[in-house]
Amino acid sequence: RNNTRDVNSIIFTLDDSIGNRYGIGTVFTIHYGSEIERHQMREIKAGGGYLSFDEPVAHFGLGSHQQVDRLEIRWSTGGVTEIPGPFRAGSRYSLKRRKAPDP
Repeated sequence: RNNTRDVNSIIFTLDDSIGNRYGIGTVFTIHYGSEIERHQMREIKAGGGYLSFDEPVAHFGLGSHQQVDRLEIRWSTGGVTEIPGPFRAGSRYSLKRRKAPDP
């Protein structure tokens, strides 16, 4: 039971046309707080346990913090992308990675 009130969270989802579509195996790390002192990480997984399934999203609780200052993505294919913020708390962000067009 969660009795917490007046706290913030943020959600990130992926649409990946280079690796697997939902980014299974991708790791998100968020940086936030005074001088970006805090960070959290989540890995996108397909399963949660016996006969269960986790939605392919990265959901983070931020407490009283209003934003994420930087997002780091370690893709399932091995690359790393850093995206400067701010990302507002209380939002759901959908990130898309596309293949470069052929020359």
